[in-house]
Amino acid sequence: MWRFGSWRGNPGQSTLWDLAGQLTHILVPFPVPFVVALPQGLLSTVLYGLGGDVIWLLILVLVLNNFRRFRMIATDPAADLGHTRELLHLGGGTLSWMALWDNNQYWFTPDRKAGVAYQVHNGVALTVAGPYGDAAHHDEAALGFVAHCSALGLVPCFYSADSGLDGPLLPYGFRKLEVAEETLLNVQAMTFKGKEWQNVRTALNRAEKLSIKDLWYHYGSMPPGIRAQLAEISEEWVADKALPEMGFTLGGLNELKDHEVLCCVAVDDDGLVHGVTSWLPVFSNGTISGWTLDFMRRRTTGFKGVMEFLIASAVTHFKEEVPRISLSGSPLANAGAGNAEG
Repeated sequence: MWRFGSWRGNPGQSTLWDLAGQLTHILVPFPVPFVVALPQGLLSTVLYGLGGDVIWLLILVLVLNNFRRFRMIATDPAADLGHTRELLHLGGGTLSWMALWDNNQYWFTPDRKAGVAYQVHNGVALTVAGPYGDAAHHDEAALGFVAHCSALGLVPCFYSADSGLDGPLLPYGFRKLEVAEETLLNVQAMTFKGKEWQNVRTALNRAEKLSIKDLWYHYGSMPPGIRAQLAEISEEWVADKALPEMGFTLGGLNELKDHEVLCCVAVDDDGLVHGVTSWLPVFSNGTISGWTLDFMRRRTTGFKGVMEFLIASAVTHFKEEVPRISLSGSPLANAGAGNAEG
């Protein structure tokens, strides 16, 4: 019967515990004090002479392989951002425009006709909404992104993806969890009638009495005085919160500066800004098919109901342009308003 160490010249008296303790001689290239006698013989000589080299070589190969795999993430951030903007004009969900924000990474299908924006946190690849780009390639993009995450040792998680991904993802063991209820407003049919819109009607009447108007700008075309007040209001808002701005799917002042984002500002006759909202475009086949509410700030001394006034102003402003707008996950969203037709 063969035992470890029973080859010629080896007394074969080492126990498994002895051998485990002597592994330090394999891994550490200098003497250690707590093991003195090493087994003798051909097998022991090969193991203790070459075992360390083999182990460290394997570790080096694994490190290099991980380095190669994670280089797949870091391509050309500027080029990826530009290509993402192009794909967003082809199509995406109501939150897809947030893919252009800071701290996102990007994965594209091999033909680059669709992509996924995501962030890595604690080994989880958390997407910013679902795939964007050519709608015909969204399923392919979802499955390709799952394979990409698997190659990197990451757990894929699709945040705020719609039910269109149920087909490709659920057979692979994905589970759905409702984290928010999005409210879509059919702006072309809304008239602010009914009890559920009483607060909005009150806000509109109060704004008219106070001579407050809704002004629409891209950030780059805003008068300097309004820009300065927006910064002041935003700083005041952040200072009043226990937590800083999250920056994942809640934009801040920097996200307003995108030249395709629209801002609605409530201003009185004295030029005082009472509140502001921003709206992110939603594209389909190269044309804007909707807008999504993002940035919301109000001056603490502003008139009561300024947010309701700004939402109502958006409904009126977009009524002739798109069939619906999204209130995203904002505090104003509610199930009763989500299906409002008039």
